Amino acid sequence: MLQLTHVTLKTRQVILQDVDFTFEKGRIYGILAINGSGKKLTICSGKMKRRIMK
Repeated sequence: MLQLTHVTLKTRQVILQDVDFTFEKGRIYGILAINGSGKKLTICSGKMKRRIMK
């Protein structure tokens, strides 16, 4: 399981503020949103935190 808590992402504006995510092993997740809303930034931030936690 991967848990991200109190996630805040900012570029020129706030994309996410104080959001929690829980991803369970064996499940498939998708992120749907409009173009430029920070989907890739959200995924990349999660990967970086996971590497740091190992």
